[in-house]
Amino acid sequence: MNVRTGAAVASIAAAIVGAILLWTLVLHRPSSGAALPLGMPHQSTVSRVAVAGSTAKLLVRSSATQLTAVRLRSSTKVVSRDGHTLALGSIRPGDTLQTAAHHSIKDLSQMWVNLAGVVAYVPGTDPDLLVVQLTPSRMITVDVDAGTHLSDTHQPPASQVVIADADQIKLDGMLDGSLGEMTQTATIVRVGPKLTKAPGTHSA
Repeated sequence: MNVRTGAAVASIAAAIVGAILLWTLVLHRPSSGAALPLGMPHQSTVSRVAVAGSTAKLLVRSSATQLTAVRLRSSTKVVSRDGHTLALGSIRPGDTLQTAAHHSIKDLSQMWVNLAGVVAYVPGTDPDLLVVQLTPSRMITVDVDAGTHLSDTHQPPASQVVIADADQIKLDGMLDGSLGEMTQTATIVRVGPKLTKAPGTHSA
């Protein structure tokens, strides 16, 4: 093999190796939509949240002296501790975040729950917030929005549901245990009217 032929073979071999390396990088590179935010710590506590449209800007603390600003987009997958999808607007200051498998972020402070309680306070006739008494020693706030389905076991499905103080209700949604707030409320079912007199009493 002469020098010219050897150089040509070496050039072809280098081109093949380069092509293989490039193809490998393409196959293993995560898509821009799935990638975690740049600088996101493995585990951190949310200090501040600012949501604008489909973007959330977080200030997270990973140690006593380390604060990091990260930006989450709608393509960033955020889930609760038990794997349910969590909206960016449901992340709260004080929540503990952890990077997880498949380029997702897990909010360890929130999980999906089914609860029952009594309405302690309704601020207004068309509220976006309820205060619910779960036990004599435990109360939570419940966020109500356009995605919350209201129903009443004592009324036809198409009827307008009005929630009032002292109503007995059942709730399905995402509970932030550290704050005592249901940040994503899927359903509210009114199962009993407010009590107007003590059980067991009779009118004269």
